[in-house]
Amino acid sequence: MALSSTTEWEVRTDGNDLNGGGFNPARSGATKTSSDNYTYGPSYAVYSGTNLTVDLANNTYVQPDGYTPVTADIGHVIQISGGTGWTTGFYEIVDITGSEWILDRSPAAVGITGGVWRLGGALATPGKAGGAHVGGNVIWLKAGTYQITNTTPNTSGGPATFQTGVATWTALIGYTSVRGDFVWNSLPVIQNMAGSSVNVPNNLTRTLVANIEFRGTSNASRNITISAARELRCRFVNIRGTFGVALGCRFLDSGDDATNGIRGGFNTYYSLFENCKYVSSGVMYRCAMINCSEIEYRGGNFLIQCVDYSSANPLWAWSDDTRGAVWIDCIRHRPASGGTAFPLQPQTQIVNCAAYNWSTLLSGGGQPRQLFSSATSLTIPPLADPANGDYALTDGALAQLTSGGWDAFSYLFDPSDTTKPGHYTKAAQSQTSKPLNLGGGFTL
Repeated sequence: MALSSTTEWEVRTDGNDLNGGGFNPARSGATKTSSDNYTYGPSYAVYSGTNLTVDLANNTYVQPDGYTPVTADIGHVIQISGGTGWTTGFYEIVDITGSEWILDRSPAAVGITGGVWRLGGALATPGKAGGAHVGGNVIWLKAGTYQITNTTPNTSGGPATFQTGVATWTALIGYTSVRGDFVWNSLPVIQNMAGSSVNVPNNLTRTLVANIEFRGTSNASRNITISAARELRCRFVNIRGTFGVALGCRFLDSGDDATNGIRGGFNTYYSLFENCKYVSSGVMYRCAMINCSEIEYRGGNFLIQCVDYSSANPLWAWSDDTRGAVWIDCIRHRPASGGTAFPLQPQTQIVNCAAYNWSTLLSGGGQPRQLFSSATSLTIPPLADPANGDYALTDGALAQLTSGGWDAFSYLFDPSDTTKPGHYTKAAQSQTSKPLNLGGGFTL
């Protein structure tokens, strides 16, 4: 046997990387639950000893010192951290018999004594949880600051790396007070202090990272690669690196240049980029770029129903002129007049785009392959109060766009909402939820 794919891990700043840290709520015979066990909830507790003993006849049966096993132990994980003849690591209690635990596998030969053990409690670092988990597990991260101080994956103080090639989703999910809650201003923070690049986590298959802030510090410690299949409602501050599919995320003060930018490995949805440089992604859908100096579109990429508030000229650049970028229902709002809103490159396609406060609407060294609809110069400011963080589409601009045939672009991302980053405002109406099924049982 081995640890189960249904195990859940708890990480807290007041935890200990020697604790058990895990519980399997799906274990047959378990009387505790996901919301109440030795690692989380009202029953939170830590039990420990230094003389764990293996049964004389069965090497998966162990007797703890100073503690009497009870039925409530079933499904919990113990960590064996030392002792001569012991294989250190994490073991699940699958049953009890008399004064002994029955573990999922053998930690030592029959009759061995002196095992150092802990049951219950939370772990202290994401890296330690990464080393403990198996594919399909959920790692819960409580609000606090977790510093990456070394680059060795799945160690105390190192980055967490997910297992690859698993059939079920694995998740690293942050919370503030109660599992499942979400508060933008109280996200758990993973901060790179290692002085070099780190991958957190490193697996693009069936992985979710949600509700966590990733923060760089200085120089090379800004290099953070978030290689997950989905990043949901995460915040990235002062970093440079790559990410997978971002949904409802915020990127702040990140990216340096064409070599050290912010690279989306796949697509980006409902996300905000503010004061960033050299951002690129496969498809950007309903995203907002605020005071960004470069949004780089490589050949064949799409920009759909996005808004830009900046003076960058041009905002977009290309690395492959044979497959031009496609802009659909996009708005550029310039703080002060001047510049060219949509500088054309060969193979570029412009569909129902609009601009405000730009001296020139369309120009450049190339011609669009197909201009599906005339780009519009707005006479009314499209964004409500961008200088103060309100990027909702104004009634006047919406009316002008609608009269020009725009019927799809009535919603815009609203980064002024501090609680629901994936939500939108509609002109003169209240905020409305836009659920998005992520697969794997996760919904935004």
